[in-house]
Order: sequence, then C-alpha cells, then structure tokens
Amino acid sequence: MSALAILSFCLVSAAAETPEADVARMQGAWQMAAMQNGVAFRIVKVVADQTTTVSVYRGDELVQQHKSEFELQFTGDVRIFHYKNSVMTAGPDKGKPRPGGRYIYRLENDKWIGVFGLLEGETRPLFVEQFERVLPP
Repeated sequence: MSALAILSFCLVSAAAETPEADVARMQGAWQMAAMQNGVAFRIVKVVADQTTTVSVYRGDELVQQHKSEFELQFTGDVRIFHYKNSVMTAGPDKGKPRPGGRYIYRLENDKWIGVFGLLEGETRPLFVEQFERVLPP
C-alpha cells in the first residue's frame, strides 16, 4: 500500500469520528420491538437533520409519538446523545412537553444501541435499547 493510500485511509477514518459524521449516519428510520406488561410494541425512530420523531405502535395503532431536537457529544471513547425541546405529538399527552435527557450510545453497522442510567446525575434505572435501521423495501 502506498504512503498516499495509507494517509488517505487515516484521514477518512479520523473524519468519521466526529459528532457531525454520527449525525449523518443516524439519518433515516430505525425500529425496535418492546414488551410492556405482556403487550408487544414496535418503536420507530426517524431522524431528520438534528430532530428525532419517536412513534410507539401497538399492532398498527399509533399509541404515542414525540419529537425532540438533539445534539451529540464525544468524551473520549464515550458518545453521548442529548435530547431536548421534546413535545408529545400524538397520544393522550399530545401537545405536552417532555423532559430532556441524555444517554450513552453506539452506532454499529445498522444498529443504534443506547444505554440509559449510566451518566452522573441520571435518576433513571439502567436500561438498554437497540434499534435496527429500517432498510428500504
């Protein structure tokens, strides 16, 4: 491999390790399945620019939805997702604000893994979620 090829690879790898690069990788639709009290739900997260819309479905019925702005922070090897200015856009609490928050995340291939409850000051219990990218049909 030539020195120029090695240098190009290193520059591309370094450029991919930025919050802006992660925002670009997050664009599009993601989904995961969840169970609560024996009821199955499908959660869909759609990222457009620096906003997320999270929709919760029971079967084909939309039961709640909220929209938030977000920003990313890198602290060493730890990546933090901050969500803010969140509001309910569907469901019984439509129009009501939601509290902001943050969690540690990792993007791995077509998976978005979030870990809540590990950052200092969080009151939420430890919780892990894993979304998978929704690929076009």
